[in-house]
Amino acid sequence: MPDYGLTDTGFVPLTAADDLSIIRASYETATGLSIDWDTDEILGPLTVIAADRDAAVWDVLQALYDSFNVSTAVGASLDALALLVGVTRDPAPYGT
Repeated sequence: MPDYGLTDTGFVPLTAADDLSIIRASYETATGLSIDWDTDEILGPLTVIAADRDAAVWDVLQALYDSFNVSTAVGASLDALALLVGVTRDPAPYGT
């Protein structure tokens, strides 16, 4: 499994699939049981929901990390970064 979080190359979010694997392996390790993870059992869908919610948090963390980089910032974050170095952002052109 690849590293995630802040790495030497930048921010690497944890994917929902990787998180699901971690959740299920941790549960089986903690309980010492071999679990049936099918969708007709209660633990299958519950772990999928938990991994999906965790993935949403990782998406927010990715957006926050991107807001501090001039190359990836947009909107108000880009305005704030531009002001830090004493410039203003060019306004968007009008559409036709």
